Amino acid sequence: MPQQNSHELNTDKNKNKAARWLSVLVIAAFIISLLPVLYLSFTDVATGDDYGYGAATRAAWLGTHSLQAVFTAAADGVRGTYASWQGTWFSVFMFALNPEVFNAHAYWIVPWLVLTLQICSVLTFTHHFLVIRCGMDGLTWVSVSCLLLMAEIQCAMSPQSAIFWYVGTTHYMLPFAMALFAVVLGDRFLTLQDGTRGAMIRDYVLLLILQTLLGGASYQAALLVPLTLTVILLMKRAAAGRQKTDVSHAVFRRECALLIPFIAELAGLIISAKAPGNKARGGENF
Repeated sequence: MPQQNSHELNTDKNKNKAARWLSVLVIAAFIISLLPVLYLSFTDVATGDDYGYGAATRAAWLGTHSLQAVFTAAADGVRGTYASWQGTWFSVFMFALNPEVFNAHAYWIVPWLVLTLQICSVLTFTHHFLVIRCGMDGLTWVSVSCLLLMAEIQCAMSPQSAIFWYVGTTHYMLPFAMALFAVVLGDRFLTLQDGTRGAMIRDYVLLLILQTLLGGASYQAALLVPLTLTVILLMKRAAAGRQKTDVSHAVFRRECALLIPFIAELAGLIISAKAPGNKARGGENF
C-alpha cells in the first residue's frame, strides 16, 4: 500500500511538472507572437480619420501648448461630429487626441499603448474570476490569459483597426478594455465585505465613471457591461436560493446601487443614438 501511494505521488508530481512546462511554453509562444507586431509598430503612420479628427487639436497644441486648449478643440469637434456624422461622443473626443497631435513622430506608440491596455485588462479580468473567484494557481492563470490574448490579437478580424489605426483602436479596443475593468469593479463592489467600505466606494466611483463614458463609445462594449453584471446578479441570487440563504439588506442595497451606473450609461447611449449625424451615416431609419 505505501508503494502505491508513492507511485501516485510521483505521478501527480510528473503531471504538475508537465502542466508547468506547458504553461511556460504557452507564455513564451505569446511573447514571441507579439514580436512581429511590435516590429511593425515602428512603421505605423497616421491615416485617414486620424488627420480629420486631429487637425483642430493639433493646431491648438501648436498654437498654445495648452492641454485645456486641446481639450476645448476636442469638445468642439464632438459637437460638430454629433450634428453631422456620429453620435458616439466619448469615442469622437478620444479620436481628436491621437499621439501625432502632440508629437509628429509619435504615432508608432499606438500599437504599444493598445497592446498594453489589452494585456492589462484581460489579466485583470481573468485574475479576478479565475484566481480570486475560482482559486486557479498563478502560472495557469497567466498561461490561460496568454491563450485568450493570443486569440484576441492574432485572430482580430481587422488588425489595422484592432492594433495599428488609432481611430479604430480607440473606438473598439479601448471601450472593450474599459468594459472588462467595469465588470470586475461591479463584481467586486457586490462581493466586498462591509468592513472594506473605502474599497467599495472607490470601486463604485470608478464603475460609475467607466459606465458613463461607455455610454458614448461603441455599442457592443456599452451593452457588454450591463448584460454581464445582470448575469452575475442572477447567478448570485440563484446560488443563494440553492443554499437557502437570505440576501442581507446591505447586499440588496448594493445591488440597487448598481442601477445608478446603469442609468448613467443608458443616458449616454440615448444621447449617442439620438445624434442628428447618425442619420447622415446610417440612414433615416437608424
